[in-house]
Amino acid sequence: MLANIQRFFQEMLAEGEGGAGLEAPSLELAAAALLCEVMRADYEVTPEELDTLRAQLRDHL
Repeated sequence: MLANIQRFFQEMLAEGEGGAGLEAPSLELAAAALLCEVMRADYEVTPEELDTLRAQLRDHL
């Protein structure tokens, strides 16, 4: 599943390279934004979720 998400963002970023001179966001930034949105999906963010998110971002990005 993560490979599919990564492939999606790589394809989307590749399409944007010939765009209007705007720098495309990195794959890491896109993944971080996706993790934040998943965390917020239930409209309740707990301190434990924030700690886990921070740890995951530090460890993997």
